[in-house]
Amino acid sequence: MAELLDVSTEPKIEAQAHAPVSEPSKWMPLTEEQRASAPDEIKSLLEAKKWNSLDDALKSYKDLEKFVGVGKHLVIPDSDDPEKWNDVWNTLGRPETPDKYELNIESDILEDELVTKWKQFAHSEGYTQKQMEGAVQFQLDIVSAINEAENKAREETKAALVKKLGGETQYKNAVIEARILADQLGIYRKLEAKGLASDPDVIEMLLAIKNKTAEGVIAPAGTPPPAKDPVTERAEIMADPDWKDHLKNPTRHRELHKRYLELCMQIANKGG
Repeated sequence: MAELLDVSTEPKIEAQAHAPVSEPSKWMPLTEEQRASAPDEIKSLLEAKKWNSLDDALKSYKDLEKFVGVGKHLVIPDSDDPEKWNDVWNTLGRPETPDKYELNIESDILEDELVTKWKQFAHSEGYTQKQMEGAVQFQLDIVSAINEAENKAREETKAALVKKLGGETQYKNAVIEARILADQLGIYRKLEAKGLASDPDVIEMLLAIKNKTAEGVIAPAGTPPPAKDPVTERAEIMADPDWKDHLKNPTRHRELHKRYLELCMQIANKGG
């Protein structure tokens, strides 16, 4: 009878304390057949991205959404067609219609008709609410700066005239005399309507005319006659772009304005 094996001679195998770590399974792994049958552009994408499963592709797409956001994205049109740019402006914050703009700026020159036209312009250019108000404020600042410069020049002219006439009292008397002459020439109401009745330049010009007046006739100044008829020259001034837009070239506009007044007086003296 064979002897029983001594179990104590069997090799002793230590029990594993932990199960071996295994890689988590991928959701819907891609087979070689799927890779081989994929279109060329998809096949090259799978190789470039090293995607081994649909799980890899979806995770990559999820990361892309974190970067570019979810939903409708901004697409820049390939032409200047306003219709194609509407989505761009609206996405960036332009109101749906011009009347949706709100203008919270107080100004004496912002009349309703002007505001309406400005809103229409801002909408056509794709301005947001903030951009529209900023552009309006910028224009108002320009007008304010021009007015300030003109007021400063006017004050300097007045100071020089006061000094030339011998003081404030003489200046006030000269203003009265100039206004009387302007009324006689039939231009005082126009000067007053334009805010020029007390303008130092106009006062000085009227005084010069008064000093050259002899028995109601303007005495010759000893200078060559103007090359153009006063009416024609005045019409040319009124058609000049710098006359129509005083913001474009304030200095030249002021020169044109001074010449315009001179021509008005010449025409009035001739009974025109």
